[in-house]
Amino acid sequence: MRKMAVALAFVAAVTACGSGSSGAAAPGSGSPSASGGSQGPTASPAQGPRGSGATSSPKPGATPGQAPLGSSAGGRVVLGRTCLHRGDTAEPQSVTVSAGPGETVTYSTYYSDYSTELNRPDYTTGHGSGQAGSDGRFRASWTVPSLATPGRATVRVTATDMTEDAQEASFLVVKQGERCL
Repeated sequence: MRKMAVALAFVAAVTACGSGSSGAAAPGSGSPSASGGSQGPTASPAQGPRGSGATSSPKPGATPGQAPLGSSAGGRVVLGRTCLHRGDTAEPQSVTVSAGPGETVTYSTYYSDYSTELNRPDYTTGHGSGQAGSDGRFRASWTVPSLATPGRATVRVTATDMTEDAQEASFLVVKQGERCL
């Protein structure tokens, strides 16, 4: 119960720092899923208000390129792709997080220029929150913003049961027409 109270206080604090939008998911923003596969670009009640997926800023001196490609060092965060084209709706990114059943999960994507949904309000995807399903899995998918800076992007994830720091996993963003390595 204490973990849930801490998580709710955290989400409320982050939401207060967000852009103050109505909380409705933007079309094409992707949707978190407590169980089952990644969903298409539809709104979900589990999707928190814009900005609620922002967990915290990277630590001073840290760079988005330090997280491993594809999955986190702790193995609790797995991305669907290690490289994709920005703005391509046929190439959605997905994240699967291993957490405790019913735990609150938040995620936010930091692009190579350190931009996120907090300093780029036009980034309406790549962040959110929700509850892990009874199997302890949280899933979400999104299309990388068409104006995201090419390079290494890092998805930063927290869950109320994570006693360690946030888990991070990276992927490469390339321009349309360029080859993924």
